[in-house]
Amino acid sequence: MLLLLSGLGLTVVGVPARGSVRLVDGSTREMSLAEPTAATVLSAVPWRSVRSPRGQRHLPVWYWSATTGGHVAYESRPELARLLLADFDPDVVGIAAQPFLVRDADSRHVPGFLLRRVDGSVVIVNVKPAEQLEVERVAETLAWAERVFCERGWEREV
Repeated sequence: MLLLLSGLGLTVVGVPARGSVRLVDGSTREMSLAEPTAATVLSAVPWRSVRSPRGQRHLPVWYWSATTGGHVAYESRPELARLLLADFDPDVVGIAAQPFLVRDADSRHVPGFLLRRVDGSVVIVNVKPAEQLEVERVAETLAWAERVFCERGWEREV
């Protein structure tokens, strides 16, 4: 995979990585990754809807967050554990679950959370069970996402 850096963001084989956020009215907005601010993402709704079809292995529910003054979606107990840490962290002033879809010609990824800190910095959080990190496709996607988010100037945590 050929990586080229440009002023607008990471470019993979000539196609820049793009981000899409889902707005409150249900529409989506696609943009270059240089465009979205933490405020834009924090005002959006989770990329995936919270639902619980029969046979689903994870548990999508809502957590009421003191940080946001509202509900934040999570899909597993490990995500809830990380969400609790963020909610009780005095440096975290904003939390968005499944904040956006990022994709390029070959990859796509929806991170677990976007955290905004008091100093304005942003941390993108992915919560994965340890055994999933050894799956080649998961490891490749997370490595790609790390490069994209670092190019944007955002920190990343798995």
